[in-house]
Amino acid sequence: MLGEISHIGILVNDLTSSLTCWTELFGYLEVDRIEVPVEGVRSAFVSTGHARGNGTLIELIEPIDPTDETSVITKRLASKGPGVFHIAILADDPAAESARLRAAGLTVIDLPAADSNGPRAVIHPKDADGVLIEILAVNRRGDVVRDCSG
Repeated sequence: MLGEISHIGILVNDLTSSLTCWTELFGYLEVDRIEVPVEGVRSAFVSTGHARGNGTLIELIEPIDPTDETSVITKRLASKGPGVFHIAILADDPAAESARLRAAGLTVIDLPAADSNGPRAVIHPKDADGVLIEILAVNRRGDVVRDCSG
C-alpha cells in the first residue's frame, strides 16, 4: 500500500529567490539540494525544523536550462507558471504498487531511478484528480534529509 507523503514538489522560476522566501520569510530549513541532469532539473528540499526526517518536505524545482523546450518542467512552467507540480508518496515496494494501480486501470508510468534509491513511478494526473503522484521507495526519506544550512 501507499504510505505517508514524502514531499510536495513546487515548480519555481528562480530557485535562489524561492529559497529566500521559504527559509527567510517562512522560517523553513534547507535540508538538501539535488540536480538530476537526465530530467533537466535542480531542486532544493526545505522542512520545518521539527519535521526533519519525520515530516513532509517541500521540494522547490527549477529547470536547469529554462530555454530547453524539450523539458517537461520548462513546458509546464511556460503553460501554467510556477506552482504545485506533484505529491510524492512513499511505498515499501514502488514496483508492486505500480503494478497494482495499473491493474486497477490507472495510467502509471515507471521511471528510471534518479539516484541510488531505486525505481519510481508516477500516476498520470488524469487519474488522480489533476495531481501528478510520484511513488517513491520508503528508504528515500533518509537520503533527502541532510542539513544544508552551512
